[in-house]
Amino acid sequence: MKSVFIVALALLSSTMFSSCNKGEDTYNLQEGTWIIDGTLYSAAYVTKNVSVNSLTAIDLNSNGVNIYFHQLPTSDGTYKIVRSPKQSSEVAVYAVLQDSTRVFASSDNEKQTATVSIKNNKIQISIPRINVTNIHQPDEETGLQAFFLEN
Repeated sequence: MKSVFIVALALLSSTMFSSCNKGEDTYNLQEGTWIIDGTLYSAAYVTKNVSVNSLTAIDLNSNGVNIYFHQLPTSDGTYKIVRSPKQSSEVAVYAVLQDSTRVFASSDNEKQTATVSIKNNKIQISIPRINVTNIHQPDEETGLQAFFLEN
């Protein structure tokens, strides 16, 4: 029994140390949450704006993520993540932190995609960990991951 415990402890500690690379981890996020710069945020609401083809998530401290589509999706699909969507298969991701001096945006050189599903006529989007750049300080780059369902 003692040897089983030691083997289990060794396996657990090896997985803990092999996945501790901050900035490159991918998490199983709950609906309505996002991670940017290593901090987890929870949305107070997620709304669709038909005039600008976007989905916006805001927390209680005015941190938020805006997801811009070329046109709002009406069916499930995979969308290429870009800086400015010019085709119906593209999406842009912007994150604003509370002080508004840190506005992060996805870039055109990302090879990542977002997964969109339509659930009861509401948009659900899953964004894997992507690199985003501070638009005010282009040398500042960090990771962002999100999972939203429109309220």
